[in-house]
Amino acid sequence: MRVLCIPSYHHRVKGPSIFKHAFFMYTCAVTCYFLVAFSVGVSCQFIEHWNVASPTEFGSALPQPLVIHGEFFQSPDSGTDYQCFFEFQQNGEQFQSNASSVDSTKLQCQSPDTGDTVGQAQLLVLASNDMFGTAVMNFTGAGLTNSSAHGNFTVLFKPVFLNLTSSSSTAVGGSTVQLNARGIQSGQAVRVEFEDSLFRLVQAQATAVSSPSGGQWELVIPAWPYTSANTTVSVFVDGLEILSSYGGFKFDYTATWIGSSLSTVSTNTPFSIPIVAAGLDPTKTYTCGISSDVDDSKLASSSVSVDSPSEIRCSFPGWVHGAGFHHLSIFQAGRTLPRLSNDPFLVHFTATVNSATPASIPSMGAATVTVHGQGFNPALGAVYRCTVLANPSGYSVTSQPIPAASHNAISCQLPGWSGPKGPVVVSIAQGTNQVPGFASFNYTSTLVSVQPTVASTIGGLPMRVRGASFDTFSTYMCVFGVGSLQESSSGAVSPVSDSEILCDSPAWQGALPITNFSVRDSGGTLLPTIGSLSIPIRVTTEQWNRVSPTNLHVGGGQSVTVYGVGFEVGGGVTYTCRWQGGQNFLDSAAVTAMSSTQLVCTAPSSPFGSGSVEFSVRRSGSRIAQMITYQSFTYVPLVTAVTSNLNTSSALISRQGGEVVVVTGQGFDSQSSTAYTCVITEGSQSWQSQPVQASSSNELRCTMPANAASASVSLAVWSAGI
Repeated sequence: MRVLCIPSYHHRVKGPSIFKHAFFMYTCAVTCYFLVAFSVGVSCQFIEHWNVASPTEFGSALPQPLVIHGEFFQSPDSGTDYQCFFEFQQNGEQFQSNASSVDSTKLQCQSPDTGDTVGQAQLLVLASNDMFGTAVMNFTGAGLTNSSAHGNFTVLFKPVFLNLTSSSSTAVGGSTVQLNARGIQSGQAVRVEFEDSLFRLVQAQATAVSSPSGGQWELVIPAWPYTSANTTVSVFVDGLEILSSYGGFKFDYTATWIGSSLSTVSTNTPFSIPIVAAGLDPTKTYTCGISSDVDDSKLASSSVSVDSPSEIRCSFPGWVHGAGFHHLSIFQAGRTLPRLSNDPFLVHFTATVNSATPASIPSMGAATVTVHGQGFNPALGAVYRCTVLANPSGYSVTSQPIPAASHNAISCQLPGWSGPKGPVVVSIAQGTNQVPGFASFNYTSTLVSVQPTVASTIGGLPMRVRGASFDTFSTYMCVFGVGSLQESSSGAVSPVSDSEILCDSPAWQGALPITNFSVRDSGGTLLPTIGSLSIPIRVTTEQWNRVSPTNLHVGGGQSVTVYGVGFEVGGGVTYTCRWQGGQNFLDSAAVTAMSSTQLVCTAPSSPFGSGSVEFSVRRSGSRIAQMITYQSFTYVPLVTAVTSNLNTSSALISRQGGEVVVVTGQGFDSQSSTAYTCVITEGSQSWQSQPVQASSSNELRCTMPANAASASVSLAVWSAGI
C-alpha cells in the first residue's frame, strides 16, 4: 500500500501558508512513519505540486524557456516524465512540449511555436511514470496541482515580428519587401518604424498578402531623410508594439545619389550642377568629376560640404574638351558614391544661343528667323530644330529640322503663329538635347477671317473675328468702310482669346452691297491680314433672326416662317430658303415677303436623310444677314405604312409578341449605327421592341414585345436624338 501526502488547500485559513503547509506535511510524515513501522508493504510518497510559472508572456513563434516553480518534482531517473500543456481559451487549440525537472522545486519546458494562434492559454503540467501511465493529478482534474490558482493558470501568446526579406536600402527607399510575422490577424493595422541611435525614425504601413505559409505582409520601404544609418525595426499592430525576433531586426540605410535637373551645359563657361541625393553626411566632404567616354578628358569640381542629406551642388570650371555627352560621378574619401540607377548620368555640353534677327515679324504665315550663337555644328548630319515660345501662355511652334548655316548661325523656317503678340523667345535643340541660351523677337497681331461675311445696314449683328496674337488685356473695334468717309466702328471689346474677337457689326450708311472690314487696336492701328489690309464683306438692308418650326419631315412640304426686319415687299424682290448639309444644298421655291418682318418658305424633301442641316435665307441668290450665327434644322424620318407578318395590309399583333412589323417610310439611316425602337401604346401603358437598324432608307423591321393591350394600339418609331 502507498500513502500519498497531498497538501490540501481546499480548506485554507488565513495566515502564512508556509506554516499550514509545514504542519500538514509533518502530520503526514508521522502518520506514514507509524504505518511503515507496523505494516508490511506500506510506503509514503509526497506528491509533486506547482505554484507559479514564469515568464507568462511569449512570442507566438519564438520558443523560449518556461520555468515552473513547485515542490517534490521527481528526478529524471525516477521514471516520471513531465509535459507542459497549453490550451487556448478562444478556440480550444492545444499545444504541448516536454518538460524536465531542474531540481525538486523547478521544472523547465519550452514555450511552443503556436504560429498565428495568439491570446490567453491555460497552462497545465502533466506527469507520467511506468507504473501509473499518464497521471492527471490536480484539484480540477486537469494537471498537476497548482496550489495558487487551483489548476487555472494562464499565459499570454503575443504576435511576433520575425524579419524583413531585405536588411538594407538606399535612403531613397521605395523598394518592396516582405514582412514576416506570426499572430497578426486579418484586418489589423500594421505599422513599421525604423529608428536609429539618435532616435530619428520613419514609418510606413504594411499590407497583407496571400501566402501558402501565412504570416506575410508587404511593405514599401519609406524614404530616410537623414544621414545614412543603421536602424532598428519595430512593428506595431493596432497601435501596440509587438515582440521582435531574438536580438531585434536591424536595417541599414545607405547614401546614394539620384541625378540632376541640369543635364545640359554650355561649353567654355563655368557651371554649377545641383545633384539630388539621399543619406549624405554633412560632416564629410565630397567631390564631383566629369569624364569623357571618347578620350581621357576629365574635369573635377572643387571639394564641397553638404548642408542637407538630400542635395549636393558641385561647381566646375568651363569644359574645354568639346561638346558631347560625358559621365558625372560623385566621390567621398576617394570612393565612388553609388547612384540609385545603375545607368550612368550624362552631362551634355552644347553650343549657346545669343540673339535672333529680325526683331519683329507678322504672326501669321511662314517666316524666317536667324538665330545667332556659338558652337553650332554645320557638319553633315547635324540638324537643329527652332522652337518659339510665348510666356506665360505656353503657346509654341517648332520648325522642321535644318542644318546649321555656320558655327555662329542657324536660319529657322517658322510656321504661322497663332499665339499672343509681343516678345517671344526662340530656342534651339539638336536632336533631343536643348541648346542653352535663348533669343527674343516680337510677333505682331494679325487678322485672318470674319464670320459671317454678310451683315446688315441696321448693325448689331454678332461677328466672330479670327486672327493671331490678340492682346487679351487690351481692346479692339470692328470697322466697316476702312479708310472711307463713311467708316463706322463697333464699340471697343476685349478679345475672347488671343485668337478670337466677338463684336457687333456697326450700322452702315455707305455704299452697298460690298464694303471693307478690318479691326483696329486700342491705339487706332489697323491689324494687317495676310496679303491685304482688310476683308471684303457684304452688307444688306434686311436681316432675319428666327425661324419656325425647326423640325421637318424628310418628305418636305411643311411651311417654314422666317422672322426678321427689312424684308422688301413687292417690287419683284424674291427670297429663297436654303437647307445645306456639307457641300450639298437644296433651295425652296422663290417667295415674296409677306411683310417687312415675315416671309414663308415651303420646305423641300430632304436629299440628306435624317439629321441636322444648316439654314440660310437669300435674296436674288445672295445671302442676307442673319442675327444668329448658326441656325440648324433637324430632318426626321417619315413613317408612311405599318404591316406585320400576320397581316400584309395592316399591323396585326398578339399579346404574346414576336410578330415582325415592317415600318415603311422615308429617311431611315441605314448607313451608320443608328438604332430605332418601335413603341406600342394603349392609354398610359407602353411597350417597346429591342433596338434595330434600318434595312434601307425606306424600311425597318421590329419584333413586337409581349404586351397587355386589350384593343387597338398606336405605334411610334423612336431613335436617339430624334
